[in-house]
Amino acid sequence: DGLSEVLGDMCHNLMVTLSAEKIILGGGVMQKHGLVEKVIAATTARLNDYIVMPAGVGLDDIICLPGLGTRSGLFGALALLDS
Repeated sequence: DGLSEVLGDMCHNLMVTLSAEKIILGGGVMQKHGLVEKVIAATTARLNDYIVMPAGVGLDDIICLPGLGTRSGLFGALALLDS
């Protein structure tokens, strides 16, 4: 899948250049069933064991969907409005 490969490249680049501790992938594209798992697999292949993760931490802990799901944009806008 081309999309998961491109997103896997992006996650790889974020991790090796910025040491990202959390990468949250959201938006309409990420609503595609199974896409986040494919992105994690593509990132794993790109990293090729280059980064050693702490014990008990996997890429599925780092690369994830927003905790609020599809409502995160709405709640973010409401928070901005309130501030």
